[in-house]
Amino acid sequence: MQRKLLTLRLVLLLLGVIALATVASADDVQVTDQVSDRIRVVDGDTIELNGMPIRIQAIDTPETWKPRCPNEYRLGLLAKQRMQQLMDGGAMTYTVTGFDRFGRILANVQAGGTDVGETLLREGHALPYVAGPVDKARRLAVWCPADR
Repeated sequence: MQRKLLTLRLVLLLLGVIALATVASADDVQVTDQVSDRIRVVDGDTIELNGMPIRIQAIDTPETWKPRCPNEYRLGLLAKQRMQQLMDGGAMTYTVTGFDRFGRILANVQAGGTDVGETLLREGHALPYVAGPVDKARRLAVWCPADR
């Protein structure tokens, strides 16, 4: 019974987020959460807030889950480590910009007043995300140059 209640609550939360994102423009939706122990770093471009996945808008980092080469895995671990450092830097805020093809929230994220996506890009842990197979191959060529 508790599992069904928890599932129902999660579904209602997700529907509320979807409704909010649908009704409001991205500039209208800003959520602040100052309880950092409810934030889990999944990888270099994804966090979870209370179990809800949030993908950093407009960046892509090397994969740690199913990497295409050992170097991508190594770089992915470094990106994840840097993401953790950034998230430990202070209160986290995010602005919802949409949803990705997996249903994750896309958002601009700040931690301790620092733009997480911009920092990862500037420091070389991430590349700009552009959809499509050509751009995906370009990013992969950076992370797995010997395989190309």
